[in-house]
Amino acid sequence: MGHIDVHKPLASLPDPAIVTFPAQYTVSGGQLDARVKLNKQIGAFNGLRLQVLDATNSRVRARDIVQDEISSETYTSLQLDLSGLPNGIYVYEIVDATGLSLAAAQFCLIGSARSRVGLLHPFFTWHAYCAEGGDSFYKGAQFDETRVIELSLHRPLQGLSRCHDPSSLRNMSVLLDREDVAHTSFCSQHFHRNPEILEDFDVLVMAGHDEYWTHAQFDALEAFIKRGGHVANFSANVLCWAVDAQDDKIRVDKRNTFEPGISHARSSGQFRSPWINRPQQRLFGLNYFSAGYPTKRVPKAKASAILSEAEYDTSDKIEVIARDHPIFEDIEIDKGVLQTTGDSLLDVEVDGVFLNGTEVDRLRTTDVARDTKVLAKALVNVAYARPDQLGRLNTDLWFETVGIMAECVPFDGGGTTIQIGSVGWYKAAKRPGSNEARLTTNTIKYLLGKQNEQMDV
Repeated sequence: MGHIDVHKPLASLPDPAIVTFPAQYTVSGGQLDARVKLNKQIGAFNGLRLQVLDATNSRVRARDIVQDEISSETYTSLQLDLSGLPNGIYVYEIVDATGLSLAAAQFCLIGSARSRVGLLHPFFTWHAYCAEGGDSFYKGAQFDETRVIELSLHRPLQGLSRCHDPSSLRNMSVLLDREDVAHTSFCSQHFHRNPEILEDFDVLVMAGHDEYWTHAQFDALEAFIKRGGHVANFSANVLCWAVDAQDDKIRVDKRNTFEPGISHARSSGQFRSPWINRPQQRLFGLNYFSAGYPTKRVPKAKASAILSEAEYDTSDKIEVIARDHPIFEDIEIDKGVLQTTGDSLLDVEVDGVFLNGTEVDRLRTTDVARDTKVLAKALVNVAYARPDQLGRLNTDLWFETVGIMAECVPFDGGGTTIQIGSVGWYKAAKRPGSNEARLTTNTIKYLLGKQNEQMDV
């Protein structure tokens, strides 16, 4: 067994002696290219080794490293043959002779076997939140001065929160392996460069906080659904910002304003902005701007101006509307409430759709896919000014019960999308046998079943 805790963020190693990143997060040629650099001078190491572990922490490849190969000035390329290994998520680790971990990074490998399920890693979003080198899409000199930001993808992913850490996708992969769901992992950078990869899959699984997309990705996703492909989306605030990806850099214009000759650029603004006009709800029925934050992200003292203590304390419950839907098979539901374990799944950010009873409120939510069925609902803090149920425009604190799970058929004759609108869903895969883990695999198997039905027709 290796030293990497499958539930612990890789970026949590304190002040590592060596910093590292894979030259390509998605390895498709059978050879790992790890870039490494000394972070600080700490004397001679005793017996360095580069080892590769699979998602269950079993060592599958290793080689010795000569210390002189690693510099404190520039990144050095360390290569390791991975040919013959199956599709999967892997970690490479640099250890000393005692087994002490000095550096680690995650990557995914595309093997030769075809899988019906593709698991998309939100690599662009991880870098958007990574502040290695001082800049991210949310802070740093570029953000402060221009709001037009360019980031290198050739840097370590460090200092990330749990919902943005690559380990959350490893948890999902372990869950799918446990349920015998063969799948291929690949990241957004590989997807952008090779949009035809979706032709290999029947179901695309989106997990983690997949907020930043290129138009090439979006185009491929729409084409995939139109030709009958299905999508299981276990996240929220997806397909939000349009980015441009060139070489090993991503660029975003966070001003989100219209400028003739500039705002039509493929990397300008949010997808829902009028000059782009590709709102998320056309594909998934839900969007971030019809929900926002979980209620408990607002301090109770502040929320008490609107909610009772009982409403606040029970706000993290998920109420099931479509109890007989196949994704809820063998799921414990008590008095209409999905029974979950441990931390609330309504965490960080939530996607939703306004409701009229149990149906989509189409007067207040525009552009929702026509064939949309709401599956579950929850009370959330609606983060953006929109008309409430009485037609009032709210500009201050506002809570409402909205749909947070939906099934859509966005295009006539096309595939089905199911969205479970919570960034916190990354926690589901950590608890084998739990209702939330079972719901995750039920959803994927349900969509695989729909594909089987299409093939039988």
